[in-house]
Amino acid sequence: MKIQGRRKSPVGVVILAGSMALVTLGAAPSGPLRTVDSAALGLSFSYPAGFQVGRYKEEVLPQKVKDAGIESPFKNAIVLVEPGQLGKYVAEAIPLGAVPTISVDLRTGFKAKILRDDFCKDEYKVTLGKRLAYRLPGAPGPYGDQAFYYLVPAAAGSLVEIEAHRLYFSDQVKTASGGHAETHYDRVIETIIKSLKLRGE
Repeated sequence: MKIQGRRKSPVGVVILAGSMALVTLGAAPSGPLRTVDSAALGLSFSYPAGFQVGRYKEEVLPQKVKDAGIESPFKNAIVLVEPGQLGKYVAEAIPLGAVPTISVDLRTGFKAKILRDDFCKDEYKVTLGKRLAYRLPGAPGPYGDQAFYYLVPAAAGSLVEIEAHRLYFSDQVKTASGGHAETHYDRVIETIIKSLKLRGE
C-alpha cells in the first residue's frame, strides 16, 4: 500500500493514511487500508480507510474511585467508527453504546486472567493469518448475541480485546424487510487481527 500521509489522531496514535474508500452501509467497508499505531497499548494494526479513529467519552468517576487508582475501563481503547454513523457525536468523544463501533483494547493483569480463564477455550480458537485468536459467539454479558467479540493472546499473559456491534442502530440503515442491517464488522476485526503487531514481538 502506498502511504500518502501521516498525521496525529485525537487519541494519541499515529495514523498512516491511504486514499479514502467509499462506505456501503450494511457491508464492511473495503478497499484501501490505514494503519493505526498506539504507544499506550503497544500495538498497531490496519483497518479499512472508510473508518475514522476515535475514542470513547471519558467516564466521570467518583473521587473515591480515582483516589483508589481506578481508571475508566476504556481509557486507552482505540475506537473505529464509520463517519456516517456519528450523527451529533464527534469521534473524539463517543458515548459508550451510542453508535455502532469497533473497539480495540489491551487487558492485563487480573482482568486478563479472568478473560483467559473464562473465555479462552479450545472451541473458540481460530487462526487468522499467522495469529492465534479466540472468536466467541458473542460478547460476555446479557446482550452478547448483539456483539462480535475476539480475544488475541499478547505478551506476559495480556490479551487484546476486540468488540464490535453486529447491527446498525439507525433507522436509515434497514434491510429490505425493514430490520436493522448487519454491520459485518467481524470482517473488519479479522483484517485487524491478521495485521496486528504487538510490542516486543
